[in-house]
Amino acid sequence: MPRLNVYLSEDVYALAKRRRDSANLSDICARAIRDELSANETYRSAAGLLAKLRSPSDIELELAKRFGLKDVRVAGITDASETRDAIGRAAAKYLDWIVCDGSLLACAGGRQMWCMVRNLSPRRVRTTITALGLHRADPQLLHAHPNTLATLLSLLYAPRSAAHVIGETGGADAWRSSLPMRPHPSYFVISSCSLFERESQFADLLGHTAADRAIKLGACVDFAYNFLDEHGNEISLPIDSPAFKLGLQALKDLSKREDARVVLVAGGIEKSGAINTALKTTACNTLITDTITAARLIEKGGG
Repeated sequence: MPRLNVYLSEDVYALAKRRRDSANLSDICARAIRDELSANETYRSAAGLLAKLRSPSDIELELAKRFGLKDVRVAGITDASETRDAIGRAAAKYLDWIVCDGSLLACAGGRQMWCMVRNLSPRRVRTTITALGLHRADPQLLHAHPNTLATLLSLLYAPRSAAHVIGETGGADAWRSSLPMRPHPSYFVISSCSLFERESQFADLLGHTAADRAIKLGACVDFAYNFLDEHGNEISLPIDSPAFKLGLQALKDLSKREDARVVLVAGGIEKSGAINTALKTTACNTLITDTITAARLIEKGGG
């Protein structure tokens, strides 16, 4: 049987020594080596290359040009009732394609994000996942809360991923430190957007006092937990509850980088105004939407 000498650092050796009787170290090493080498081969395979060479549609090219976007994915739909599911599948396919080893991933909450996460493929990818949002839980939409989604993502990417939830500092520290330049996209922020109204579920989660103050200041759109007025200007709103968010300027700075993708995942005619406002802030550089919403965005003029 062929042999390969493998060097183990002191901490890994100590762990391996404790588990020697209960784990087959040869199998573990073989799986790890196979994963790494297979990933490299897949990256260079015909399927991987063709995925990268996928020709954008005319409407995707038009949206990218009008809003200065790096990536656009438009999901085909024939009925408005399919919108959320179609966009969720398209967003999951995009993440399956682009998330890589050594990446940082910040994921917001909401029903559109839940639809994306439940369509993702399990992968053994080394990534650090941070819940983007506020409060530790949402009693009305527990399954769509960012803490729940970050936990599900870490399970999908297990055992090589790590998750940081709202209320602890690890995930925030990862994003607030200086992010080194990478040769390929490695930093991902994923969020939906919506019209901000006093009767909305998000306003209820935010709390009556904060929601009333936001509306009084002119907030009418929220994107990645940033509140915007009708012109796309950020409205500063102190949040007392446990929270983690990347401010509008931080998102703009990330969007300028070739190694980062700030992804807006949203669709539906009722959201087209909010999407248009979020895009005009230049705080996102990737859009995943549906054909009907895409046509409406182009019709509005954008840019």
